[in-house]
Amino acid sequence: AEGGFARLWKQLTGSWIGWTLPLNPGFHIRNTFSNLWMNYLGGVTSPGAYSAAARFLSDTRSTEKTIRLGAETLTHEQLLLQALRDGVLGPKGALGLSAEIAGTDLGERAAQMAFVGKRGRFKSFLLADPDAPAFRTGWAVGRTADEWARMAHYIAKRKAGMGAGEAGASVRKYLYGGQELTEFEKGVRTVFPFYTWTRFNVPASISALATQPQKVAKVAGITVRLNQDGRADIPDDVLPEFFRSTFSTPVRREKGRLSVFILNNWLPLAQLQETSSPKKMGEFLLNQLHPAIKEPMQQVMNWDLFYKDAIQNYPAEKEQFFGLRLNRRVTHLMRNLGIVNHFNRWILRASRGTEGLEESSPQELALQALGIRAFGTDLKLGRRRALARLRREKSEMVSRRRRALRGGDEANVLASEAVIEDLLRRRREVAAFEPEP
Repeated sequence: AEGGFARLWKQLTGSWIGWTLPLNPGFHIRNTFSNLWMNYLGGVTSPGAYSAAARFLSDTRSTEKTIRLGAETLTHEQLLLQALRDGVLGPKGALGLSAEIAGTDLGERAAQMAFVGKRGRFKSFLLADPDAPAFRTGWAVGRTADEWARMAHYIAKRKAGMGAGEAGASVRKYLYGGQELTEFEKGVRTVFPFYTWTRFNVPASISALATQPQKVAKVAGITVRLNQDGRADIPDDVLPEFFRSTFSTPVRREKGRLSVFILNNWLPLAQLQETSSPKKMGEFLLNQLHPAIKEPMQQVMNWDLFYKDAIQNYPAEKEQFFGLRLNRRVTHLMRNLGIVNHFNRWILRASRGTEGLEESSPQELALQALGIRAFGTDLKLGRRRALARLRREKSEMVSRRRRALRGGDEANVLASEAVIEDLLRRRREVAAFEPEP
């Protein structure tokens, strides 16, 4: 039996995930896009497979509606039974939820969503209880989108001549489905809540890179061209470190500002870039920590592990959050609840002139509401900070070289001189950079 602390930790984790994922439109959109990408890698490219999956999900138990799969013609009910048997649909589904809605059609799901939650009390809502109507709706929407992609894959493979069992295995290979964990891995998941996804995604992405490099190269080629057009002339030192450590591509550059679209949450393959070296692996693991562990660490260090920047630049620094001026340490803590952070960004962008922001267009606000946004940086400010940082680092290396000379440490002298030369080169590049060409 679980002890008191284990139950509390489980409740805390469930509440955090509930307030981070199911009510966030961006999560559902990114998750669907990710599934479409994995289906593409799995050879599912026909729009017909997706429309057939949508028709099936609209009436899963029909004994009259049929679908042609290769040499077979099955009723929807027969296809449902085979999909359940082959692990395409089932008790865990793609999001590891209960079996209640597995195999139900869209009409039944709609009836279960917003109006028939088992508990509607404020406490259940506050704790993000999956049975509270709002969260029940969010999870059902996510699962339906997941099952649409899984059924499209299954139907496409069956139409191509695969047997039912082989088609089910293909679905499980390419699409995340709440894989079983060992007892040790369940312990790991209490510290790294999204461990199960990483455990599935990294091997799947490595396999895709090794077996289908031509498909991966198409995406890489697009991002390279966009980077050449949007930021080829910008020295790396001018950009925030998190821009450089993520898989991103520029989408706009004007008036001395650069905006990039970060692909890490959209393309599962991008996770390989986050784990491509021991340093990046360490940073990735720190960012994957449970927020109840990671946030106290960040607060003590006054350092954001994702943005690689100070939480507060000076004591009692404040910023706008839900229309109020709040301490940045407090707002940093509140941003751990994804949906809260999401709506704050939307409110901030919708407010004309707030903290010097220009008024957003209706299109930008719509994309913001859906969780589709670009990250921006001020290139002029980045240039000033880079020059100051490089000057400081050069001064530190000169002092190190001086100490090495006094101590007769020739190897350290040579190493210091090499670093100083590199810092001078980078500083010349930054000094020559024009934020507004």
